Amino acid sequence: MSRRTLLTAGIVVAAAGGAAAIGRATSTLDDVLRALGAQPHPEPDPGDMERVSRAARDQAVIVATLSAVAEQHRDASAQVKPLITLANDQLDAVGGSTANTDVAAPEGDRGTALTAVARLAARSARAREQDAVTAESPEVARLLASMAGGLAQLARTLRLAA
Repeated sequence: MSRRTLLTAGIVVAAAGGAAAIGRATSTLDDVLRALGAQPHPEPDPGDMERVSRAARDQAVIVATLSAVAEQHRDASAQVKPLITLANDQLDAVGGSTANTDVAAPEGDRGTALTAVARLAARSARAREQDAVTAESPEVARLLASMAGGLAQLARTLRLAA
């Protein structure tokens, strides 16, 4: 390789690195990459990924607990089944599953069990609300805020059913 080719390659690499550094510092790196023909995609925020994972774990416990209450208290099954469907929809929205969730129905009669699940849903609603406030991504914030509202309504419905 000739000295001229090596020098030219070095200048091109330095210029590209400098453009990338300036683009990153001025939050225009994606624009620079698009201008060069690349298709940049945003990396998910690690904090948001943890928020969604936490929401999925909490929601799986709620769905599994509601299902256990429906099994243990057959007289509550008709009221609880639609709530399980809604809670499952939220679980699907955060990519969760009850596959590895093993919970038992809360102890006590039907009313006590439903009240216990209502408290669980209310705690999760408050946690999702806080997660929505601290989320970096607007999409994650909307998802978690929506879950918070749904969980608060679930808690209220369960208290009324108890």
